[in-house]
Amino acid sequence: MAREVEIKFRLRSREALEARLLAIGATYHGTELEKNALFDREDGALRRAGEALRLRQTEALDEAARARATLTWKGPRRPGPLKDREERESEVSAPDDVRAILIALGCAPLLEFEKRRSTWRWGSAEIALDEVAPLGSFLEIEADPAEIERAIEALGLRDGDLDVEVEERSYPELVREARDRAGNATIGESE
Repeated sequence: MAREVEIKFRLRSREALEARLLAIGATYHGTELEKNALFDREDGALRRAGEALRLRQTEALDEAARARATLTWKGPRRPGPLKDREERESEVSAPDDVRAILIALGCAPLLEFEKRRSTWRWGSAEIALDEVAPLGSFLEIEADPAEIERAIEALGLRDGDLDVEVEERSYPELVREARDRAGNATIGESE
């Protein structure tokens, strides 16, 4: 069974973290613009079950990245300090057709948002620096739990000299909260 295990931090200074990544020998793997569409049934059955169905299209923003589209299903989150859930993902060659299929099956794109992601690798950890308007900057570390802890220590995220805080909410949750706070139904909402 494929699993997604990660931790997310809210960042105050992206530049300081990029300097740390270079200092520990992390390698840069490109920057992409991600267009994310979360699908659900009209009654919200997937969301209520703690599941997610996402169609993501990425545009390469530099020569180190590549454009692609993926369909991802995520199962309910396991309890614990790390985000740990079953994840199934497949690259798709015709995202517009996949969108049409999902809609024909009774799912609708209920939430859409864009994210600018710079990806780094350090050991077996994938480290992502994300910019999500209007939410701000984030760091995600995805790996097995021991490697996540090693990356946290190597980056000095627990010693307090970088202004970070653990963010337990998902991007869709954060986008919904921002929309509700702003009283603006168009933030992250599908047309």
